[in-house]
Amino acid sequence: MKWVKLLGRFFLVVSMIAISIFGFFPQSASGSANRLDNPTKFSAFLDPFIEQKLREKKIPGAGFVMVKDGKVFYAKGYGYADLEKKKVVDVEKTQFRVASISKLVTTTAVMQLVERGLVDLHTDINQYLKKIQVPHFPNHPITLHHLLTHTSGLDDSRVNIKVKEATEALPPGQIDQRFIHPPVRLPGQLVSYSNIGIELIGNIISDVTEKPFSQYVAEHLFTPLNMKHSSFNQPTITDSLARGYRVMEGKNVAQPISYFHGGAFGSLRSTPLDLASFMIAHLEGGQVAGKRILQEKTIEQIHQQQVISGQPSEDGAYGFFTEQKNGRRAIFHEGKIAEATSILYLIPEEKIGFFLVYNHNFLNETGRPLIHEVKNAIMDRYFPNMEQVYALAEPLASFILPDPKKYVGIYRSTLSSEHTMEKIASLFFQVRLQANENGVLESKGIFKQFPVFLPTQENQFEMARTKLNVTFQENSKGEVSSFYIEGDTVSYERIPWYLSDYFHFALVLLFLVTAIITLWGIPIYLWKRWRNPTAYRFSLYTGLSGLSQLLFFIGIYHYLLKPMQSEFWGPLSEGIPWELFLISLLPWLTLFLSTITSWKVWKHSSLHIMVRSYYFSVMVVSAAFFLFTWYWNLVWL
Repeated sequence: MKWVKLLGRFFLVVSMIAISIFGFFPQSASGSANRLDNPTKFSAFLDPFIEQKLREKKIPGAGFVMVKDGKVFYAKGYGYADLEKKKVVDVEKTQFRVASISKLVTTTAVMQLVERGLVDLHTDINQYLKKIQVPHFPNHPITLHHLLTHTSGLDDSRVNIKVKEATEALPPGQIDQRFIHPPVRLPGQLVSYSNIGIELIGNIISDVTEKPFSQYVAEHLFTPLNMKHSSFNQPTITDSLARGYRVMEGKNVAQPISYFHGGAFGSLRSTPLDLASFMIAHLEGGQVAGKRILQEKTIEQIHQQQVISGQPSEDGAYGFFTEQKNGRRAIFHEGKIAEATSILYLIPEEKIGFFLVYNHNFLNETGRPLIHEVKNAIMDRYFPNMEQVYALAEPLASFILPDPKKYVGIYRSTLSSEHTMEKIASLFFQVRLQANENGVLESKGIFKQFPVFLPTQENQFEMARTKLNVTFQENSKGEVSSFYIEGDTVSYERIPWYLSDYFHFALVLLFLVTAIITLWGIPIYLWKRWRNPTAYRFSLYTGLSGLSQLLFFIGIYHYLLKPMQSEFWGPLSEGIPWELFLISLLPWLTLFLSTITSWKVWKHSSLHIMVRSYYFSVMVVSAAFFLFTWYWNLVWL
């Protein structure tokens, strides 16, 4: 009956193509219904969509601009830049904090230096840095290529990144040695998003040109591109700057401005029309209105696919991230800050790009972020992928893996600092990959999981529903060591069982149970002390040790973990709070009390062996608790 199945598939494909022709599916950009050639028709599609989403998500205001064939195709402001003053968004004059989209400007600026031969992509960056030096593994220097592809291996931390006033912040391109942590992996191995890496590029630009970073960018990018309303200088509240908001108790509340050290990685403020000029420069080979910022071959070098660990990097371009969307290669970057959320999205082969920004904290959004909803709506309407119609008639997995078990294991995100308290966040970004009988990889996780991975070739998968490519990498022994999801900012590295979330949460449970048991030692001692003033203090010491552990976990949750979920920069961005400092002393107190108690109890040979064993067991658990907190950087020193 094989011919029956084939005939069925044939009629399915023919039917779906026929349906698409008669309008039930969005037509291609070259079709008559949804051609991207009429701004009025585009407005009729986009405006109601964005306006409805702004109401649903309680977003005060937004700005959008699309460029096409070297010109602004459509630009529109929505809602309010300032709710209190009822100031509407003006795409020409309203400045937004565009956060990490700043990285694209910094990347473009340093590639001007590459083009002029002032810096080399594959030379140790320490040769260009005058005021700071970057540590690296022996014989593995970090290069500009590594910084541009987020593969430097440097530890990235948000501790002390913010300040309360603009005057306290170090300017872009002038950070000092205290912000440079040792690398945690060899350069060129894994993609792991790095703010400090891009900030180092700002320092390179300042040191090589002997000009402040902000001045260089203004002279060599903003002026020729006529970006009159753009700046990297720390902002102040003005009529032109959009206020940032987040929903609190059902209402939008204005948020303070984020001031942070440096800023080549994220301090740019700009307008939608200014960034339209920047997008046109990238889509038109480096020039706008006859003014050139880069040669065409340099623009191609920025956009082209890069190679990491001998394989094409899904991170792709210099500065940009890449994805295959509806059969087209797109390069993009997102910007997320407490005051605003944004996306800059280019489709070079179509010479089309768009920028969307809104003055709202994405952590407050319900459902998918608006930047993703708008991107998908535009791409699905104007650039649909007819290959998906044919794919519906194909079997689930088109490639059978010879050994699917090689991919099975525990993986964790690289997005955490190894040298600060932020390290604990890695416990909440782990997944377990399991292979079913069809060779499809399924993911399980306490806090994170993905749609199934469908094999396409050796070490290559496609994520179901999203159609994103998933690439696995092997180490020198031929063992799978990590995977990367197309367009993501991090990699997922394979870890042994003793670093897994299951194991460490089991340890936490052991510590809590032990603490609760020993806590009874305090009332027991008080009762014994009331009857016998000479009673031993053993139970009191272990009870205090258990109380110390309980207070530690309560404090870590309240002052570290909980704020990590709701505060964009995290609770350590302005330094370690005094509450966390006191909490970090508790593991020392626990270890001291339990060790002294165990030693004194063991000296009393008259005590029953079971009693002595109990106190010794408490000491062992307390020692394990101390090592646990030490590993996660949660203990003082």
